[in-house]
Amino acid sequence: MSTERRRKGGYDYLKNEEKIRALILEELLESEKNFVDKLEFTTNRMKRELEKCSELIEFEIDEGHVRGLFGNISDIQRIHEQLLAKLRVALPEGRERDPTNSVGHCFVSMENDFKIYEQYISNHSRSQIMMSDLGKMSSMKGVLERWIKDCPSLSDELKGRSVLEVYLREPLLRVGRYNVILKELATFTSFNHPDLDDVMTAHRHMQSLMTSFDSVKKMDLLTAGFECCDRNRVMWEKSGLADKEGFMTKRGGNVKSWKIRWFTLKGFEMKYYDEPSNEKPLYTLDLKLCRTVVEENSIGKPNCFSLHMPDRVYHIYCVNEIEKLAWMNAIAWRLFNQYPAHMRAGQCMSTSSSPGNISPILDMVQKNNSINGAHGNGTS
Repeated sequence: MSTERRRKGGYDYLKNEEKIRALILEELLESEKNFVDKLEFTTNRMKRELEKCSELIEFEIDEGHVRGLFGNISDIQRIHEQLLAKLRVALPEGRERDPTNSVGHCFVSMENDFKIYEQYISNHSRSQIMMSDLGKMSSMKGVLERWIKDCPSLSDELKGRSVLEVYLREPLLRVGRYNVILKELATFTSFNHPDLDDVMTAHRHMQSLMTSFDSVKKMDLLTAGFECCDRNRVMWEKSGLADKEGFMTKRGGNVKSWKIRWFTLKGFEMKYYDEPSNEKPLYTLDLKLCRTVVEENSIGKPNCFSLHMPDRVYHIYCVNEIEKLAWMNAIAWRLFNQYPAHMRAGQCMSTSSSPGNISPILDMVQKNNSINGAHGNGTS
């Protein structure tokens, strides 16, 4: 990309998948900045203020309460300040949305640093007990009220929860969010992109980190992660960024001949035409009914995949492997996201990505691990 073109801020020349990847990178950087701000408020305001209160006789809190509440939150802040610094280098100001940027190495290089989360996670149950004790201390009422007034805006999160509970839960939510956002990033990173291997490795590291959570907490955090990312996904779909189109070759149903068709993918409707200029499609596939999408190696055609529909199996091949994987990911993305966030979270808890797979979303479909458990081989 030329410097002049980048300065103009135009991204119309990019493919939709590249635009979405660029937006994911932008969101990753912005959300990391916000998270570091929250950590700074937690450690430099909340923790320090309670440490001072523990030294004064008029307050009921003591040093043990403070240690139990915050655990190693200062270490968490330190590693995220380091990660943010790495992300800022990888995503220079004004270029966050350049899809050629690579960020996976930022996470991979900090694999050992993130292990300090294991201590934070193991302390969280104790922290919740300390929070309950703090809420009963009349001397702490004024302190808590000041935090609510001064903290970075979290109006929705504060509904029905104490400000301390919300802020001490943020690191756990961040780990769940990484699991989802790295999954998204892998899905919209092309097969030949140099960042793909690192993004996949980073995703596996975050999955491994979550094994320290009990199943209920893991389910809760992954669900929250998907709900957060769903807001972006809905925006992409409404703006047409998630749409896809192009020529592919399809095998007929009754007559097993192969014909080139123009395919469009919008929402859950996959249509194919004789020519791009045709207004009326030859047929419309409702992907909500699709059981699975898999690579097809038994037809004798290269770069082939199949869609398993209730009535038949559709065999389609592309001009190259990159196009095949792009179409499979686009379809698999829809199959996965048609379900509520908690069902997707449950599916992620029961599957894991292996090193050789192209994308976490594609992996789940290729292994026939669709959420509704409905699989069929069908006949064309």
